[in-house]
Amino acid sequence: MSARTANQRFGGAASSRNAGQVIQTKATNQILIFSLLKIRKKTAATLSGVAIALATLWGLAMWQDISPEELVSILLSILLMLALIISSAVILIALFKLGIYLLHKVISRSDEKKPE
Repeated sequence: MSARTANQRFGGAASSRNAGQVIQTKATNQILIFSLLKIRKKTAATLSGVAIALATLWGLAMWQDISPEELVSILLSILLMLALIISSAVILIALFKLGIYLLHKVISRSDEKKPE
């Protein structure tokens, strides 16, 4: 499909000539979407996701008539649950790594003690 056909079918949304200017930094070769804010693509995506989530939660709270205090309480409890899950995973990984390290150490000592 040519650019002219895409412009006619999609109202110019598919044309890269009409898109906003994308800047490429010289030092790190990273592509910046928001050229005025100098924000990287991944950071912009994260901020957009957080903004969309906040707007969705606000809309849901207004629709279901949830008080702001209850919404904050729910948010803090979810954050606490996520922190506990992440810390448990880190502790579990550390214990497995320690176990593997100790197992390798015991095996290497037993190999050194064997007479040939």
